[in-house]
Amino acid sequence: MNAFLRGLLPLLLLTSCIWTREAKTYGSFTVANVVRVIDGDTFRVNISGVPPLIGESIPVRLARIDTPELSSENPEVKALALRAKAFTEAALRRAREIRLENTRRDKYFRILADVLIDGEDLSDKLIEAKLAVPYSGGKKATWPLCIAF
Repeated sequence: MNAFLRGLLPLLLLTSCIWTREAKTYGSFTVANVVRVIDGDTFRVNISGVPPLIGESIPVRLARIDTPELSSENPEVKALALRAKAFTEAALRRAREIRLENTRRDKYFRILADVLIDGEDLSDKLIEAKLAVPYSGGKKATWPLCIAF
């Protein structure tokens, strides 16, 4: 029995470490209006029903994807970044409803969220248009290598 408990203790500690690493989510919100689009995967919004101190001109980062950086010195990557930004601007402008689902904070304190535009996931749309790649944290894509994906 004593050996059993000694073996069980590390397992319980490991399980508790894994359990506490889950990201805390803060629910869902409706966007009142888009303030501006920063790039293909980041924009600023005003959130309905939230005090202005925390819901006005708040940056939102699309979850699960990475788009090329506008600051790239590679002309092909920069052109792709401009297309991704234009795609996101157009999608947000046409939207009747913008929902932020599974909201949480990223390492830069932006809201990280699944963004639904009239019920459709904007991240999925950017991937389908070949303007984004899947991203789950860690090392980002090397965009010249991703252009042909």
